[in-house]
Amino acid sequence: MRRIWRLWPGWVAYAAGGFAALVVVLGLAGGEVSGWVGAVGGALGLAGLVLRRSWVVWAGVVVLAFSTFGLLQDLVTLLGQGRPDNWPAFLAKAARVVAMLSLVGAALVVGRRARGACGRCGYEHADGGPVPLRFPEATTAPKGVRWAVYAGAASFLPYAGAKVAFGLEYRRDYIEHGGFMAVLAHFGVDLTAVLALLGIFLLVAMTRPWSQVWPRWVPGLAGRRVPRWLPLVPAWLGATLGPYGLFGVGYLLVFGLGALPLPGFVGPAGIVGFTGAGLAFAVVAWDYQRRTRPRCLTADGAAVPAR
Repeated sequence: MRRIWRLWPGWVAYAAGGFAALVVVLGLAGGEVSGWVGAVGGALGLAGLVLRRSWVVWAGVVVLAFSTFGLLQDLVTLLGQGRPDNWPAFLAKAARVVAMLSLVGAALVVGRRARGACGRCGYEHADGGPVPLRFPEATTAPKGVRWAVYAGAASFLPYAGAKVAFGLEYRRDYIEHGGFMAVLAHFGVDLTAVLALLGIFLLVAMTRPWSQVWPRWVPGLAGRRVPRWLPLVPAWLGATLGPYGLFGVGYLLVFGLGALPLPGFVGPAGIVGFTGAGLAFAVVAWDYQRRTRPRCLTADGAAVPAR
């Protein structure tokens, strides 16, 4: 299995093409706006793969990203109630996410090979086999990234507090919904408040070296490398909070504070928190991805940054 993953530059374009074709079919057959947008993104991705133009593939990725708007809300509903609001729509959106991620990998490979670099690590070296990867030493995020994270985390705290109060007031409604959300509600705990606090922890953790190497206080894993996907997947999901917050700002400008669907302080706190935390997640995820980028461990040690 590990060898298959090491060979991902050889098969990711085929997987991306298959999923892109799937979202085109589902989008045209579904009759929803998000599905049509996804179909356009899938078609762009397919065209880029056929033409071997990475920028066209990236264009398809961007369009597909817009078609997955609301995924985080669907995941929270699935976690809290054990089911999404609409299973077919959720599965179609999940297919667009898989297509988008596979197209990201294909775009990287196409672009790297176009400039004569290794499709797997992006560095120039002669050895093209499935060799092991060498990961950089654990480092702290730059000062600017840390301050962006601190600001985003601080903006999220009022939302967490407001949702605690909201959960206590409406705990009976949460219990009626059932699922994990109801279990937490019995103890007066709101699921989204817990997720907000976990998001703040993740934001700060990704700026520290122990987000790359397990610290001493983690039993059985201390000193081992943290898989890159483990913090990056929830961080990029957290980055999707940014559009929610910006949409809320536009909603306020058009309809005013009194038109917010959530009562009291929760609505404004959510707009501020989603905007700040979403932007902070995008910054720290991009920085973490750059700082932890591995390179192929070639036999001659000739790996150098691609020009």
